[in-house]
Amino acid sequence: MTSSHENSHQEAAGHARLGVLLSTPAGLGLLVLFVAPVVIFLVFSFLQGGTYEVTAVPTLENYREALGDSSTWRLTFNALFTGAVTGVLCLVMGVPLAYVIRFKAGRLEYVLLFMVVVELFVSYLVRIYAWRAILAKQGALAPVLEIFGIAPGSLLYTRAAVVIALVHIFVPYVALVTYAALRNVPATLLELSADLGANSYRRWARVVIPLMAPAMVTGFLYTFVLAASDYVTPQFLGGIRGSMVGLKIQQSFTQFGDYPLGAAMSILVLAMFFLAYLALNSLLRMTGLDKVEIRQ
Repeated sequence: MTSSHENSHQEAAGHARLGVLLSTPAGLGLLVLFVAPVVIFLVFSFLQGGTYEVTAVPTLENYREALGDSSTWRLTFNALFTGAVTGVLCLVMGVPLAYVIRFKAGRLEYVLLFMVVVELFVSYLVRIYAWRAILAKQGALAPVLEIFGIAPGSLLYTRAAVVIALVHIFVPYVALVTYAALRNVPATLLELSADLGANSYRRWARVVIPLMAPAMVTGFLYTFVLAASDYVTPQFLGGIRGSMVGLKIQQSFTQFGDYPLGAAMSILVLAMFFLAYLALNSLLRMTGLDKVEIRQ
């Protein structure tokens, strides 16, 4: 009896050591690539700085300047609004796309999935320049815009142009995340709901969305954070009206050399992203959608 208990204890200890060993590389990668940069930014945000100069003197002036600057608030609001709109549109387009690939494509399922994956290999800058050409006055969309009474070229250098490009860039990510979640949903479950009298709306509201809610939140947060923090797309497509706080942070580092101020703004934006994460996860817990699962 004692020997059996000792063997079980040793086996559990062995599994624990193996778990630690296997998780060590991922833990070190997370520490080096995420935790360390955040700590460095946090330290720099409390130091005095100038033009490419940093003085090791503690100060809160960087946060006062960032919070007291009306342009920073305006650009931050633009970033959060653009990120939220982009995230919602990516869900509206990516979730049905994943649903069609998983349940409606039949033999073309993996062909369509391959096409979505191939889209990710197209260069980020190539897609931005492509939309810059498409939305130009003589671009490919000019005849279509004229039909709807929109002057050709009027969308270029606006927030709408930024959103259009970002949605095009991030829809594949949302579709893949949602598709991965739908792989665990058997097609028979939807057939059973139809047999019980559920129409298309009820199937989506009562079956599909509750099962995909965590994946949808993950896809939204991923898109929201990357879109709101982007500074390349607004620089090429946004102009003055489509500028976001990421561009100002980038300018603080590269053009003005004020590293502490740029670090302070980065920390503030990161804090807002963390609050958005807490809010959405709290919403999942309050609605109970984080515990929905399929029991075989």
